Amino acid sequence: MSKLACIDRYPSVDCHPYAWCVSARGCHVCGKVCLQAWHNGQLLSHSAISARTKTPPSTFIRLYYGFLLDADRRHWIVTDVKNKRIVFRFKNLVVSELSEPLWPVFSVASHDVVHAMLTIKTGRTIENVPDEAIKALAP
Repeated sequence: MSKLACIDRYPSVDCHPYAWCVSARGCHVCGKVCLQAWHNGQLLSHSAISARTKTPPSTFIRLYYGFLLDADRRHWIVTDVKNKRIVFRFKNLVVSELSEPLWPVFSVASHDVVHAMLTIKTGRTIENVPDEAIKALAP
């Protein structure tokens, strides 16, 4: 999630003050491949999704994540849809009628190393939103 000015300038938007990023990458904290939450160059959270950083060739990981944005409360909630849990909740996003809009951004940085397939579901095609995420969006 980023302001337009941050998009396509660098391989990742994780270092920008007006960008909030969730990425899967080798983790310098635990040495595994982790799902990480970043904002303004700061690692906010990491959660292992692979046993170790150096995975054997042809390793396949299928992940199902949901993204819920509450612009009124300025929250962005990332959910693990398959395991029905909240992965991370970003708070205090810069969202208002006076600020530039936020844009969803999807990227694969190592095209020669990683093959990624993205399926996006919206509206009524979305299933299995974790109850915890719905409660987090409630006022």
